[in-house]
Amino acid sequence: MRLSTLSRYLALPFAATSLAASAPASEPLPADSLLLLVASWCVPCYGEIARLDALQTAAGPVEVRVVPYDRRPATARMLARVDPDRIATSRVVVAALSSRTAGLPYSVMTDAAGRICAELSRPLDPAGVTEMRRRCGR
Repeated sequence: MRLSTLSRYLALPFAATSLAASAPASEPLPADSLLLLVASWCVPCYGEIARLDALQTAAGPVEVRVVPYDRRPATARMLARVDPDRIATSRVVVAALSSRTAGLPYSVMTDAAGRICAELSRPLDPAGVTEMRRRCGR
């Protein structure tokens, strides 16, 4: 995949502030979860945040969690209206997700053991959640 000049320019500053820097990879991801990797510089991520209730309805028993890619003040402001119980700030989770994607938006669904059973590299909407549930056999 080729990156645009702007993408290459922006990649370094954002990579430098990622929570993924020192995370061990030995812990599993949260079980039975839909994890949305988000950052303030990801415009489609704002839409996902705005649709959290609809995404949760589509996810059924799968818990929707928001995973901030970085600790920038702008990302904290982006998440200010999100229920803190829905925010997963584990460096392990950030490392696991950011190592699997070249960009945002990005989301994964996990099974009962915390293994990824579906992933999506586009803005998530309820139809996308339904497709992920189907891929995970739910």
